[in-house]
Amino acid sequence: MAMGSTATFVASETPKHVDETNRLDVAFNLVENPEETVSKEKPADGQLVSMGELFSYADGIDKLLMFLGTVGALTAGVSQPIQIVLFGDVLNTFNPADPGANIESGVESVALNFVYVGIAVFIAGSFQVACWTITASRQAKRIRSEYVSAIMTKEIGWFDVNEPMQLGSRVAEATVTIQEGMGRKVGDGLNFFSMAVSGIVIGLVKGWQLALILLAFTPFIAFTAFLAMKVLSTATQAGLESYGKAGAVAQEALSNRVSRKALRLDGGRD
Repeated sequence: MAMGSTATFVASETPKHVDETNRLDVAFNLVENPEETVSKEKPADGQLVSMGELFSYADGIDKLLMFLGTVGALTAGVSQPIQIVLFGDVLNTFNPADPGANIESGVESVALNFVYVGIAVFIAGSFQVACWTITASRQAKRIRSEYVSAIMTKEIGWFDVNEPMQLGSRVAEATVTIQEGMGRKVGDGLNFFSMAVSGIVIGLVKGWQLALILLAFTPFIAFTAFLAMKVLSTATQAGLESYGKAGAVAQEALSNRVSRKALRLDGGRD
């Protein structure tokens, strides 16, 4: 090489795959820009799911149980307006339009109708409660298993933005709430729906004038029920958040207690 020439250096590096990244560079970038990292990895707020998504873990047996529970709930709901009609028949029997009517036979007939309706309500109510409770327990077990499996497969960075100490209490409380919501609550909702529809139909058949007057108040009742449901759902969500935070504090305190006991930092006290 000549004395007057200038050395030239060319920077080169080994080609990388398009998806390959230097993990050290990523780690240093996270340390240098923590606020940006938190904003990017901030967990999304919980969202309500549809009924189809809620029952997506149901198998063939669960679908059969839900069908039987639905039939039982609808049947039990219809029985309430029918019992009111039978009670009206009892009053009419004790005050007949014909003075020579046999009150005893009329009361006996109405009493037998009450017995038949009672047997039907007992069977339908048993199907409603048993089927919805069993299928909710089965599906909640699968949801709990999938929930824990999903947590176990998360990357380490996910636990930096989600409090690990809250996971245990959240799993327990959330699955219990889901089980209650997709079990007895669904059966009760179908029962009340059937009761309302059958009551309106029977009311229009027996006395449409009074039924139309009462129907005018239906929007107010529906609005009140909507507000109650909204307040209840908000309170339930707040309770889950508070329960999760309390569980995290309790778990951390117990784990620290075990650590102190293992390191003999508690002065030998139990």
